[in-house]
Amino acid sequence: MPGIVRILNHREYAVDRVAVYLGISVLTTGIFMTALGPGLFGGDPAYWYTSWQRVAFSSFCHQIPARSFSINGVQMAVCSRCIGIYGALWFGSVILPIAGRWYLPSLSFRRYLLVTSMVIIIIDVSGCLAGLWTDSNISRLITGLFLGLSAAWVVTGNLFSVTQQSI
Repeated sequence: MPGIVRILNHREYAVDRVAVYLGISVLTTGIFMTALGPGLFGGDPAYWYTSWQRVAFSSFCHQIPARSFSINGVQMAVCSRCIGIYGALWFGSVILPIAGRWYLPSLSFRRYLLVTSMVIIIIDVSGCLAGLWTDSNISRLITGLFLGLSAAWVVTGNLFSVTQQSI
């Protein structure tokens, strides 16, 4: 009887992990699609300032036009660094839990990557403010991708990892 209870608990745990995975996937997909802005949905550039996408991210991003990409001639709802963060967070939360079945570094290493990506952004922003260099939208996008992917790896990395306890 204890073996049957252990099997049922393992199956319930697996169902819970799948539900969490699907919930995170839906949430990050919604955030990323919204961050792409009204241009994705055929919005008019004249109404960008009042678009619900811009308003939704106005508390989280500076949304400076010169630091933002555009779709169909309409500025995205977030800057290039933020779109990198949200895009990589979406990609990482969808792909990394599945990839974790084959390879998953330790949580301490994943946290190290997350902190390293934050330090790189701090150095990049500080260097620009100090006038040491000028960054571009591409460099901002790359630093954002690194931060978003690292964050996704920390948050969702353990969802489908194979451990000695689950075998």
